[in-house]
Amino acid sequence: MPLYEIVLRFPDRDEIRLTDRNGYGDGQEVVIAGRRFLVTGRERPRAANAAERFVLEPCGSSPGRRAVR
Repeated sequence: MPLYEIVLRFPDRDEIRLTDRNGYGDGQEVVIAGRRFLVTGRERPRAANAAERFVLEPCGSSPGRRAVR
């Protein structure tokens, strides 16, 4: 089963998580650990065993949020 990197990009840091869930699309809202994130892009995976790398930023009422347009 392939793995995917999730980058939770906060204003002061990045948190990297691995998941076996695929299917994130640009502009999609995702809830992780009770917080809302917006998929803002993709990057080349850094982990050798990762198939893809998705960048997510806090949105909505989440602390460190990015304004949703």
